Amino acid sequence: MGLRETVERLKKINEIGRMLSTIIETRELACTIVRTTSELLDAERAVLHLKEPRKSELTLVYERGAIRQLHDFSPPKAPDCAALFGGGKAVFLQDPHRSPNGSVIGVPLKIRDAGVGAMLLEKGNGAGPFAEDDVEVLSILAGQAMAAVENALLYETLKNNYFSTVQSLVNALEVSDRFTK
Repeated sequence: MGLRETVERLKKINEIGRMLSTIIETRELACTIVRTTSELLDAERAVLHLKEPRKSELTLVYERGAIRQLHDFSPPKAPDCAALFGGGKAVFLQDPHRSPNGSVIGVPLKIRDAGVGAMLLEKGNGAGPFAEDDVEVLSILAGQAMAAVENALLYETLKNNYFSTVQSLVNALEVSDRFTK
């Protein structure tokens, strides 16, 4: 990859990071992450699996521009993938026996060093394998994405706490005065 391509890729990473920081809804954020990452790395298929605290797990599948949600997802059984989904390190697979459709890269998704999920991207037939620097780019994007997800989760917690406080004040007023009830 030449200098010009590297600079363009860094510009796109910066744009994606700025865009992610403006989204405060977790599901919309996850859809944006999987779509923009797949487009940047020219992946035909992608899986984003996110374990949200106090909520059900969210698994999104990207395929040729379309995003859909999987409800019963289990991580791939390969040893590398088990470590990946456990919060381990990035995987880079080009073995045709493990990935018959093309090469696969994946990164763990972490918030404060705790594994909260993983993202796998797959090239299609004839698209050529991922390069080593694609794993680095995916790791950078995953870090930006998880910072945005953490901010969205904190915002949702703050919003829920605010509404709980208002509800508690309303309940206290209703109990103390029959007229205002």
